[in-house]
Amino acid sequence: MSSLATAAFMVAAFVGVLAGPASAVSPPTSVQSFNPSHTDGGGLTCVDSKGNDGHRNDYSGTNCTDDTTLSDKADGNGTVHVTGVASSNADRMIWSYCTTGHVPPSGSCTTMGEDDSGVTPTAVDGGSNPVTTDEAYDIEFDIPSSLDGVTRDVVAEACNGAPDGTHSNCVDDTVTDVLFDDSGSGANPQTTAGDITTPAHGSSVSNNGFTATASTSAELDRVVISTEETTDSTNIGDDVDYCSSDDDTTPDTTSATVDTWSASLATCGDNTDSVSLFSENNTFASGVNASCDNGDDGCLMDRHWIAGGEPVPTTAVITLPDQATSAHPDGSCDEPITTGTDVPDSTETVEGCLYDQGGNNVTNDFDWAYQVTPVDTKASQDPDSGYCCGDGEENDTNSDQFREQVDGDPGDAGSEADEGFYAIQAQQYTLTFCYDSNNDAEDTPPGILTQSATPCAGESVSATATKTITAGTGGTNDVIRFAADAGADPTCPTGNNSTSAPADQPVNVVECVFDDFGNPVAGAKVQWFVDYGPGNYTAQQQTTDANGRATATFGNGAEGVQTGIYSCEDDLDTDTFTDDCSNDLLINWQAPTPPPVQHSATTLTLAKDVLRHRVKFFGSLTAAKPNVCNTAGKLIKLFRGRRLIDVTHTNAAGDYRFKRPKAHRRRLWHTLFPGTTNCNGDRSNNVRSRAR
Repeated sequence: MSSLATAAFMVAAFVGVLAGPASAVSPPTSVQSFNPSHTDGGGLTCVDSKGNDGHRNDYSGTNCTDDTTLSDKADGNGTVHVTGVASSNADRMIWSYCTTGHVPPSGSCTTMGEDDSGVTPTAVDGGSNPVTTDEAYDIEFDIPSSLDGVTRDVVAEACNGAPDGTHSNCVDDTVTDVLFDDSGSGANPQTTAGDITTPAHGSSVSNNGFTATASTSAELDRVVISTEETTDSTNIGDDVDYCSSDDDTTPDTTSATVDTWSASLATCGDNTDSVSLFSENNTFASGVNASCDNGDDGCLMDRHWIAGGEPVPTTAVITLPDQATSAHPDGSCDEPITTGTDVPDSTETVEGCLYDQGGNNVTNDFDWAYQVTPVDTKASQDPDSGYCCGDGEENDTNSDQFREQVDGDPGDAGSEADEGFYAIQAQQYTLTFCYDSNNDAEDTPPGILTQSATPCAGESVSATATKTITAGTGGTNDVIRFAADAGADPTCPTGNNSTSAPADQPVNVVECVFDDFGNPVAGAKVQWFVDYGPGNYTAQQQTTDANGRATATFGNGAEGVQTGIYSCEDDLDTDTFTDDCSNDLLINWQAPTPPPVQHSATTLTLAKDVLRHRVKFFGSLTAAKPNVCNTAGKLIKLFRGRRLIDVTHTNAAGDYRFKRPKAHRRRLWHTLFPGTTNCNGDRSNNVRSRAR
């Protein structure tokens, strides 16, 4: 070997040592850069004003779309979105900017970013075959000031593992002459920027069509959002709007810095597509790219890659339209209301909708189901409770007289799956609507499945609403019990009506308030009364608790005397306590310890004197044992029926009187002496009078 050959060999060996050994791992099959971009050299290739290969667009006539200007101007995002697509045997993409003619690992290249999380679209065709196996990758790049107004090649690499010393396990796609504009430096105006916000890069959409949304910097008054078919890791395409486009001149929202836009687009069937956002009039501003600034080229701001496939439900909505008022939300599936309150045995309308990956309503095209939890333990009072009278087949799968699920088949519903729901048990219910992907709501579901009481359990496409049944409206009832007899049942069905107690000991009682279905009524107002006999309430609750109960303590009885007590609850409509009154409880007072003091029976009388405008009630209290019971200064209560109207005290002779206004109706009146330590209580005779 000659000395020159030896030297050449040694140099080559030294370079090989510096570069490192090549990997035995095969590189991915293919990769394409989507933003920035270039065309594939097809029949529609044209050259933009910068001399680069650009995509054709229908709106610019013979001009091209400039795919090679990147700006990070604020557009709802302070970076530029860089996108690419690689074959399925890649596990990452790496972007670099390089001087002309260089690719990594050249020292003339700088890494922009890396994405190790590829996304494969889930779209399938009519035969349930995947539309693509390629993967989408992207990064957000904050352009440094050193690149402002600078042109570089952007190299998109797809790699199988981390790059080896020579990047032999990577394949690359180079977009030449990319112009960078850093929004924080350089010439004004800063280059207009925009981002596609939906669908995301690598998404699946319905071949029924889809809605694309975008945000841009605020100076634009016109954007185009479009689709092109059959783009993937081997084909970047040559025409941005081959399938569908929307030339939008009215932003959805505007602000000082950001405008938002939307477009309804079609796919090219079960296929992969590019979604491009570009502008082509002179509201696109740039201090570095005159052709974009003058509207000579359509100028790309973002490009995503998607897959169109057969419609599949991806979103479920449930709503309670009966809860809507004149204001928004209106209770439709577009403006759902998901909470509602009602009373037992009152039917509530429930609506559910299914939407595919393109946002299209597909409720009537797929199996759907409703379910409700928990069960209604009072369903036996109305065997048809639960779901009812709707588009699907309502089912009581466990024969507990509560229809807890609904089976809906394709064709059963229109754009909404309508059902009714009502329950008897006062509690909170969770209503769920779902795409029944395994069809286990059916009477005879496919395969080895059995009909499920909860067909939405485990379904990923579902929505819930909360229905609260409250007790009390439509009829209330009350019962008074001694505390020891109240038990757990809200209706307090059993208990003694009388008890014996020492006169100096308290007696605890409970007022149980419940509706016509046996649900406890919380928050009901309660008043406590003494029908006759001595004693008084030493403690009392005037509102029922969550279990529909209020408690009171009665004491200060008198030995050998019986006291009758009762309670009344407000009917929640009139703030009166005359209609819903309990049974009486009788307390037979026994001798306290030490021996009780003497008592005297009393006699209470009542008469009336009708005046011109008033009625005078009068009477007297006399004692059988005047030496034991002094009738002077004794409390006298005036009742109309069971309602306490007035109180007074006897004078020195034991006499008393009341004056009441006249009334049209004739009612029964009586007075009550509750009794004292030495004087037994007594109830007067009844007097009928037109008084109030």
